[in-house]
Amino acid sequence: MLKPLNLQQLNWKENTTSWSVGECVHHIMTTNRSYFATFDRLTGGSYVPSTWTKLPRLWHTFWGKVVLQMVAPKLRSRSKSPQVFQPTLGSHPLSILEDFKKHQRELTRKLHQLPGRPHDRIIISSPASQKLTYSLQHAVEIIANHELRHANQCRGIISHLSFPRGGGKQS
Repeated sequence: MLKPLNLQQLNWKENTTSWSVGECVHHIMTTNRSYFATFDRLTGGSYVPSTWTKLPRLWHTFWGKVVLQMVAPKLRSRSKSPQVFQPTLGSHPLSILEDFKKHQRELTRKLHQLPGRPHDRIIISSPASQKLTYSLQHAVEIIANHELRHANQCRGIISHLSFPRGGGKQS
């Protein structure tokens, strides 16, 4: 996803209301990790569905599709992330890029360990709200789309005319 960046490039922002590449990466990891406890309970057989997951299937399908649209890879409009998914704003160390690679391996491992039964039949609550429920299949698609969305955002940051040029890893 990311070419080698130096510290200045990793933390560069177009303005005070936009995110840096480092903040995007931190946000992706924060968001993905918020699903890990549910994935672990599903894998370990200790998952207990919330009351909200017992609502009619139409409810879960509706919310799954809504969230998928909200995190579509093509950035149509900006939206504020729920507080639970907010990145740490400010300067991030270069090590966050290596942390991200490790995180991706951990995410892949957790996804491969999920139960084999049809993922569209397993209903979970969103880490953002117990009332927001969708299928495990939608959750996996949401994670993938969300990562693509922010990969596109990072490409946009790096291609910005004011983005600091010159490369190489610098600490």
